Parts: sequence; structure tokens; C-alpha cells
Amino acid sequence: MKVSISDLAVAMDIKTKGMTLDISDHSGDERCGSMVINSRGLTWCKGKVRKDNGDRIKWDKLIELIEEHGTK
Repeated sequence: MKVSISDLAVAMDIKTKGMTLDISDHSGDERCGSMVINSRGLTWCKGKVRKDNGDRIKWDKLIELIEEHGTK
């Protein structure tokens, strides 16, 4: 799949290496984990888990889950 960011001042493709989002609680004091986003899907790394040991989900499966459990 092709994954792009279009909400920034510059549109760019997310390729194989991807990007990482660090996720913290509302106060920013406690790290929840990291989400690695790339062209293959998402990898959730709870706490300080390395990307290689994270939980992976492909885009097709993620879309299926969202559509199945969406709020509409």
C-alpha cells in the first residue's frame, strides 16, 4: 500500500523505512510506546520494546478492523 502524509505543509510518501511516533500519556510524563508506520502497515511497540519485537498489523487487516469496529 502507499501511505502518505497530506496534513503537513509538504506532502510526502512513507516508504519501507517509515516513521516513528512516540506515544505518551496525556501529561507527557509516562511513555506508552511507539508506533512505527511504513508502507507495509503499523507496528506497535509497547513501552520500550524494539521495533523488531513489536506487534505488527498490515494495512488491509487494520482497515478491516476499523471498518468492523468503527463508531458509525
